Amino acid sequence: MEFFDINFCTGRSRTGTYKPASSREDLLHAMDALGIQEALIWHIAQFEGAAPDGNRLVDDLTKDHPQLHACRALLPPQADEQEAADLFFKNMKNSGAVALRLFPGEHRFLPNRTVFGEFMDQVAERKIPVLLSIGRGIDWPELYEFLAQYPNLVCIICDTGVWGTDRYFRPLIEAYDNVYLETSLLSLGDGVMEAFVRDYGPDKLLFGTGFPDRIPEAPMLQLLHADMKDSEKEAIAAGNSRRLLTEVRL
Repeated sequence: MEFFDINFCTGRSRTGTYKPASSREDLLHAMDALGIQEALIWHIAQFEGAAPDGNRLVDDLTKDHPQLHACRALLPPQADEQEAADLFFKNMKNSGAVALRLFPGEHRFLPNRTVFGEFMDQVAERKIPVLLSIGRGIDWPELYEFLAQYPNLVCIICDTGVWGTDRYFRPLIEAYDNVYLETSLLSLGDGVMEAFVRDYGPDKLLFGTGFPDRIPEAPMLQLLHADMKDSEKEAIAAGNSRRLLTEVRL
């Protein structure tokens, strides 16, 4: 089975306890050792440092490599930290970036239409996935408001467990066609993915590891041994992520 990791971080965190992959060679070595064929890469500097600097670092690591896909951090447009929309999307295309991350808490902005206006409508029209991390800068009320204002956005909810949080994410899965769930913390619960697939099918789950903060083998083993069809496992492991990224229009 092939794996596409939708939640793979590079760079050395100021708080992390695990050894990161900080170079392209490190990235590919770690992926090869784990049996991960492709990954959507983001850089810890996009969260802990200046987002434009982090974007340049992740672009340098991933550019022109078929296994590595760049995820760009997005800032609000009002403080002249972000290019105008046309230039932003042009630069995304030129760099090979295919997805966006928002860190509202760490970067001190509110994720809503007052801040992003029609820019986020263009993101939705272009089917660019937006990854939002529970625990890295957004909480559930903000996420609910954001999606209510941009209901067509392709949104991937990352870093959420299952102990009660399914009461938060299940209504979003049911309400919005383009909301997806990343799996790295779902491995904490036995039978969680099986229950999700039973209720919603396999197409809304995207395999992720949360590397290097989490042990990648946990979500891999859980999926490999899940009580579901092989075709469902293959869709979650890589097929769904590849499909989403082929739909991006830049």
